[in-house]
Amino acid sequence: SFALGIAIGVAGGLLMAVLLPRGIEYSPMWRGGWLFCLAAVMMKGFGDTKFNGAAALAVLIHCVVAVRSWGPDVSKKVSATFTEVWNHLAQPLLFGLVGAEIQVDQLKGKELLIALAILSLSLSWRLLVTFLAVGGAGLRKRERFFVAVGWLPKATVQASIG
Repeated sequence: SFALGIAIGVAGGLLMAVLLPRGIEYSPMWRGGWLFCLAAVMMKGFGDTKFNGAAALAVLIHCVVAVRSWGPDVSKKVSATFTEVWNHLAQPLLFGLVGAEIQVDQLKGKELLIALAILSLSLSWRLLVTFLAVGGAGLRKRERFFVAVGWLPKATVQASIG
């Protein structure tokens, strides 16, 4: 599975390098679209054959090979396109879907209280640990607290994706 993912990823990246070479001007949206389409084909193809690990590896490697072949100028433009799509489409959909999975009307009162207690305890613990972790950075207490609060959403995004 590991070797297969690497081989297919390199082949996919080289295919992108041949189909959309560096010297010819293509729009970043066009290049990004092709990267995404090939990634979707890899995920679907490997998923159907139960090689999910190979799929993820192939997608990562195909993107790296393609982007390296295009050079930094083109790569930055394609990256900016993906950033726009993430910020304005994928991210709102992700959090909408995460929120839709929670069915509050199905929760019993005791379960809700336990969930709120766990959430409160874990967030308090995270605030404390983060506050202490940035203690050696020469920040004042108010700045350390600001950093601790500012890092809370990062954990939320990681938890929802992972």
